[in-house]
Amino acid sequence: MDTLKSYFSYEDDTSNISDIYNNLSKQLKIIHSHNMVVPNLSSDSIAVDEDYNFSFANMDFAEDNDFVLQKRRNIVDLAKIILGAYLSLETGFRDFSNVDDEWFANNINNINEAVMAEGFEKDYYSELFSGSDEYYSDYLDRMKQMNNLSGSQNVNSYKKVLRTAASSLYEDASEEVPEVVESKTASISAYFYPILVGLSLLVTVSVAIFIKIYNN
Repeated sequence: MDTLKSYFSYEDDTSNISDIYNNLSKQLKIIHSHNMVVPNLSSDSIAVDEDYNFSFANMDFAEDNDFVLQKRRNIVDLAKIILGAYLSLETGFRDFSNVDDEWFANNINNINEAVMAEGFEKDYYSELFSGSDEYYSDYLDRMKQMNNLSGSQNVNSYKKVLRTAASSLYEDASEEVPEVVESKTASISAYFYPILVGLSLLVTVSVAIFIKIYNN
């Protein structure tokens, strides 16, 4: 059985490094949920089987008064191992688990610029070395939820724009109706007015003639 160190000694493909990290982070979270830790976490303590499944070779129960510190130590050391693997693949694998946290914190901007792998959430390191204890797997889930929420908000905003546009169009049409009706009424009145006046005169003359004949 190989170790992560030996695996990256002959593997120079970084396309799956985020998946490897995500899987190991999930395992680490489960280990910690049982009040256990991975002692002396390094690239030699991560096993790789013939199917390229990665797992932690050693686990141990943590002291209750030291669990929080050991838990964070595991999270940070795993992050440094994976990041070190990515950064050193072209020049030969190096285990960065023994590099001081302070060095990572001071050089995080340069590190982020060097990370180019698609899907590799480099911004996670900025949060981690600023004091966050979040697992990488949890970070990925949080980013996914935020992206889904953002997409949903964009769809809702688009629907709102459509509703607003439709409402505005309806109001504009409603405002034009009285003018149309008034215009049509004026046209009808102008057309029938001469006819009505003519009929009125005809009735008046007819009545006058009738009265004259009757009196005679």
